[in-house]
This record gives sequence, C-alpha cells and structure tokens, in this order.
Amino acid sequence: MAARLSGTFTSISLLILIISVTSSAALKPIDISVTGKLLPDNESAVEPVSTDPVLPPPIGNIVAWTMPGVQKDTSVRISNNFTEDLIIESIEVVELNGPAGWLDVGNYGPITITPADPNFYDLDVYLNVGGIISMSGQYAKGQINLYVPGYEDPATIEVYLYTALVDYFPMDIRTACTRIKLSYDGKLGGVDEAVVGGYNMNFFDDCDTTQNTVATSNSSIYIYEGSPFVCRINEQGDTVLNSGIYSACWTDGDGFKPLGLGADSTTWPDYQYGYTNLMTTDEKINVEIEYFAPLNPDTCSFIAVIEKVRNNTYDILRDVFLGEFTDWDIPSDLAFFNSSGCDSSRNLIYCIGTDFFEDSIPNNDCVPADQRMGGIAYIAGFRGNGGIISQPRAMWSAANKDYVYSTHGFEPVQMYDTMSQRIGYTIYEEGPTWADYEDLHLVSVFGQFDLYPNETITFIYIILSEYDRGAAGMQETVDKAVAWTAGHLPLGQCCFFDGGTEPTCDMLSYQDCHATGLMYSWDIDRDCGQPCVCNCLPGDVDNSGNYNILDVTYLINYLYRGGPAPIPYELCSGDVSCNCGNHNILDVTSMINYLYKSGQRPCNCWEWIIKCGLPLR
Repeated sequence: MAARLSGTFTSISLLILIISVTSSAALKPIDISVTGKLLPDNESAVEPVSTDPVLPPPIGNIVAWTMPGVQKDTSVRISNNFTEDLIIESIEVVELNGPAGWLDVGNYGPITITPADPNFYDLDVYLNVGGIISMSGQYAKGQINLYVPGYEDPATIEVYLYTALVDYFPMDIRTACTRIKLSYDGKLGGVDEAVVGGYNMNFFDDCDTTQNTVATSNSSIYIYEGSPFVCRINEQGDTVLNSGIYSACWTDGDGFKPLGLGADSTTWPDYQYGYTNLMTTDEKINVEIEYFAPLNPDTCSFIAVIEKVRNNTYDILRDVFLGEFTDWDIPSDLAFFNSSGCDSSRNLIYCIGTDFFEDSIPNNDCVPADQRMGGIAYIAGFRGNGGIISQPRAMWSAANKDYVYSTHGFEPVQMYDTMSQRIGYTIYEEGPTWADYEDLHLVSVFGQFDLYPNETITFIYIILSEYDRGAAGMQETVDKAVAWTAGHLPLGQCCFFDGGTEPTCDMLSYQDCHATGLMYSWDIDRDCGQPCVCNCLPGDVDNSGNYNILDVTYLINYLYRGGPAPIPYELCSGDVSCNCGNHNILDVTSMINYLYKSGQRPCNCWEWIIKCGLPLR
C-alpha cells in the first residue's frame, strides 16, 4: 500500500491532493457539483440530467501556500448541473488547527444557483486572514461545509494552508548503508552537505585513502544535488524551467513553491519514508514526490521514488517536459571530475569516478575510483487515462562548463531546445584524452506531454550509487530495485470495464489494473469509496456542464473561424456524433438535431471510451 504521512514526524509535513482552485494565479476552480442523481435523505430529489452517471457528492480540497504574515485570497466554484435551482442554505467554516480567524469566506449563505448560464457561483475564500500566521513553517487545516436542504451531511471542502519563507531546515532518510537529504524546494543532497558530505548517497562503511586535497573528492559525497524539473513554453510565449537544483528559487521564477516536506523513520518496518510537495511558480503544475529508503542490507544502495505531476488548471498545458536533474561528484582521484555511462536495457545512466593513477602510495586507493558510481534508473510511468510509459524520452550526461557555470544554473531556452532535440541516450565525450573527464550532470527526460485538465502522470524511478563493484553492481542494484518497487508499489483505485456500460472499481496495483484490459483510470490517491468519474461529456464543447446553443456556436467557431478547441478533451468533447473521427459539419448538425428536433442525444463518456478507446484526448 502507499505510504502516507502518518505516525511520528520530525518536522512540518503535509499530505494533500491538489485539485481545482481559482486564484489570481489562474488555478482551476473546484467543481463541487455532481453530474448525477443526488438522493437527499428525504428523497425529494430534483430530476437530474438523464445522461449522467449515478454519483454521490464529491469532496474537493483547497491547497494554498503563502508567505508568513501575508493574506492569500482565492475562490472555489460551485456549479449546478441539475435542471432546477441548487440552494445552499448555509456555509460553515471550521478551523481544525492554527490561530483563530485564519480562515474565512465571503458569503455564509443562503446562495441560489440556477441551472441557466452561468450555472455556477464563485465563493470567495480568505486564507491567513490579516496575516495572522506570521511564522514560517506553519501548517493550518480547516473545512468549509456547504449545507443543502434535504441532506444530512454537508459537502465538505478541506482547506490546507502552508506558510514558509525561502528556506527552512531540510530532512533526511536512510537505508541500511546510505542516506539522502530532502529539502523544501525539491532538492536532493546539496545544502551544506555539498561541501562536507554525509547525506549524498555516500556509504556508511566507505573508505577514502586517496589523500585527496579537494573536499568534494572525498568519499562522503556522491550526489552533489538533484531535483525534479518542469520545462515548457507558457501561454505568454516564455520558456520556463522550474527545478530545485543550483540554487533555483521560486522568487526568481525558476524554482518550486514549497507546499510540504516530511520524513518518517518509524511507521513502516522495511523502509524509511520521505515526502515533498511542490508547485511551479505560476501555480499551474503540482509535483508531489514520495521517497522510499529500503532498510534491508541487500537492497540498501538505492532510494525508490514515486513522482506525481498534476495539471492544476482547466487548460491543456501543451508540450511539457518532465524529468529529473542530478549532478554527481563521484569520489575520484582528481576532485569532482567524472566520466559517464549507460545501460539502455535498464533505463540507467550514471557517472563514474576517475582513476588516474596506479593504486600505490601515495594514491593507495582502498577502492579504485572507477568502481564508484552514481546515477538514476527509470522504471515506469503511468497516465491515468492511457497506459504505461515504459521508456524515458531521453537520458544524457553533459559538462557543467557548457550548461551551468556561465549562467549560474540551467538556462530555460537552452534546456528546452536540447530536450526537444534529443531522443535516447547520449554520453558526454570531448575527445580521446583525459579531458573526457569533467564536472558532469545527468538529465533524465521522462517525456514531453500534453497535460489535460486535472490529469495526473505518475513516474517511478530510483536514485542509486555503488562504491566497489562498478557497472555490474549498478546493474544488479537496478534489478533488485525493480523487484522491490513491484512488491511495494501502492495499490490505487482502478476503474475498468468488464462488459458493462459503466466501469467497475477495484483496489489494484497499476500493473494489475492495466492487465484488466480496457482500463479507464488508475489513481494512487483515491479509494473505491469515491466513484469512477469520467470527465468528458461529448458535445459539451465549452465544458459548461450543459448542452445549449453556445456549444453549437463554439463548435462552428472552432471548425470555421479559428476558434479555440473543444475542452477539456479536444476529440472527445467535440465528438457530438460519436464517430471517433475528425470534427466536421456532422457534429454541428447532430447537436442542432438533438437540441431542437428531438434528435439522438450525444453519447456519454463511458460510451465514447468503449467505442473509441483510450486515452481520452
């Protein structure tokens, strides 16, 4: 099962599921409406739209970050997808912790939302009101309860607020033979340990008799630092790169905003657990990372990582590069100069220590430096709506003198262009001499993706090191890590078709979910107490939740006037005639016939998937 932040923690920690919120940073609103038959306790339900599946009221979360002493204003969208008025009788604010008065709303009810356009109400939500939380590293949790006549229980929106300055104390997790430091900004290793070592995938029982004079060449440093990255061209045409490496900082636009950091060394008997939660500086993409440090000595040379990347907007974010940066300073006979290698059969790339001299006094290495290695191996990626990402797009090694030194970090345009050009594996090579040994970094591009609204992509990979067995040791570690992660891969909610018109829900591993055949989705964060939801309504091209003349004009503008594409899924949302093909005038006439001539209704989401297949697109 998935590890979760419970038990005893050594610092502030936060477990959350990022979903829709509207704010000044253009986050998407939470749609707490239901597209289905809500049966109140007194059974006096309004008549639902006939094509909707039967769903209970969903629950949404607001997750926000702010500076200490600074109020954060946001809003939550409440939509009415019924055919009669939706009445919210009252709204209750509950502060579960934190100082009194940190959470407030702009309207306590009553609120009436009609089914006519606009069929929604944006409720203003105020966080850290008046800047009442003035200290860094504070975590506040609350609830907003919406009471609807006829329902015993309210619809609940959970609210999480995290306050942080640019820095606070990092945390670490360890295996039986190595350890790594985690930082609030997504960085691995680094911090002061980049000089003195000790939390950098080094080994507890390692040795260093090389009489090296440079601090970063000692055996207590393997990884200098690393970080996940998100790289894309934004809506304004600017190339943006968010990561936590090389002192990248959210205040400069190139880092991650912190949402949570935690470590747990006691709850699980066979591994230690770490957790970081990050947001890009524009707050459009959330990156949530779980780290697993095995405690068995036979599987102690790696840290397993589960990384979940979510689109936090209503928009399709195009051509987004996702992956991991790692800078290695493997112990060597000359400072931090390394060579590199790869094993494409294992999706593995690594740096190698340099061994320039004979193993004799005064360089009597207890372990030849070229047997010391460190790197990253990609295991698998999963799209909730569309299968396994079995191979990374590209992995390469490169010299810091070419990409880092002159710019004091990665330059977004240069990195985006390089990622666009490279496929497969590329190993740094400058010439036939020892100049091939350089201060190197590794770039692991898991892929370039169109991120659909509310879509989550999950990646599994490992960070590993080796101190005395060279490439053979690295390969053996990858094989053990693949087996270990398969045994510890958490179960998730699996929605799949087994011959019916709606999916079956079961708690399965991703592999078992995929093996069911026509899988609709797999979500690590949910359980079958929450239903399978298909978030495409063919024919609702403007994503309003209703069919009307606006869908006709929207589709005509798209087909003939260069207007925007149907949303949230270009093909499914605009496929009124359900023919799985290109949009054309038949879709327009089908919608007009349905609206005004008692024609056939558009197919629903499940019917579209069964006929057209996955993924939703």
